[in-house]
Amino acid sequence: MLIGLLATLVSSFVLLLMIGRRWPASGLSAQRSGMLAMALLFLITGSVHFAMTDGMARMIPEFMPAPNLIVILSGVAEIALAVGLAIPRTSRMAALAALLFLLAVLPINIYSALNHVDFGGHSAGPRYLLLRIPFQLLLVTWLWWFGIRGPAKNQLQQPAS
Repeated sequence: MLIGLLATLVSSFVLLLMIGRRWPASGLSAQRSGMLAMALLFLITGSVHFAMTDGMARMIPEFMPAPNLIVILSGVAEIALAVGLAIPRTSRMAALAALLFLLAVLPINIYSALNHVDFGGHSAGPRYLLLRIPFQLLLVTWLWWFGIRGPAKNQLQQPAS
């Protein structure tokens, strides 16, 4: 699952960047392409919360109430973040919110790995952390680079016409 998400993120970024290079009037800069690619990723992951609610609810620690509701609400949050990332006026604030969201859910991912929760490949236990934590750190870095640092600092040079 993580490889599929990574492939989606990178391939959509590259495709959008190529479109932006070919048609500069599209406004698809590196920053914009990075935010749209991340929006697609959050849309996909948020939607999964509705398709696999019961399985994802097993990832929620037992001391937390209403695990299914937590899964549904976090799915709604991810879809809302996807919309925010896709809108230029809100993408910077949404990138910060998405970054904080990823850091907030990291303990749940650690809990599910340490407790061998069997959901979508998560049953690998602590070894799963070797993949999941770096992937989440990649997403945090991506959000920082393309969404928070500011457009003037991370624009790739457009070739001269």
